[in-house]
Amino acid sequence: MDDKCTESVIFRAAIKIFQKKGLAGARMQEIADEAGINKSMLHYYFRNKEKLFLDVFRSSLQEFTSGLYSILNEDGPWEDSIRKLCGYYVDFINKNPDLPMFLINEMHQNPDEYLKMVQSDECILKSKFFQHLKEGMEKGKIRKADLSHLYVSLISSIVFPFIGGPMIRKTGDICQGSWSQFLQQRKEFVSDMLIVYLKSV
Repeated sequence: MDDKCTESVIFRAAIKIFQKKGLAGARMQEIADEAGINKSMLHYYFRNKEKLFLDVFRSSLQEFTSGLYSILNEDGPWEDSIRKLCGYYVDFINKNPDLPMFLINEMHQNPDEYLKMVQSDECILKSKFFQHLKEGMEKGKIRKADLSHLYVSLISSIVFPFIGGPMIRKTGDICQGSWSQFLQQRKEFVSDMLIVYLKSV
């Protein structure tokens, strides 16, 4: 296995371990075992856990946000953007279920270190999507609302079921049918909820 291939294998192993256990809980030996190499080789490619973690955190955050910012800056009706955003969040997190809690925990533990990597709300609220909403509000075509609250409502309505999944699955008949079906239904439910709210002028 060449150097680039080995480094890629190590990095994928590190993503898996760090997203499950965080910086404090993960051990370099665990990452080496997951990658199928010895610890000495791991340290050859990545000198210490903190440096490797920082690379994993930055990569995880970039992967999570790249598709988001692309949708936020698309042209087209704001209704379509809401549906695309909900769909993106559900599909992406479904493939990376440990990612939301990983990012939240680490940013909470080390806000000064990691939050500076996150694009600010100001940048998000200046995207084409939010500009379209703002224009619609100014023209009286949609309900006037605080854009920050709209953004937080969209994200939290999608992300919470992944974070609170065990609790939701045990709460009576809240989740009808399969869990995967429930998550797919969130796309339409959250989209409709926000769109109906905004159109109720």
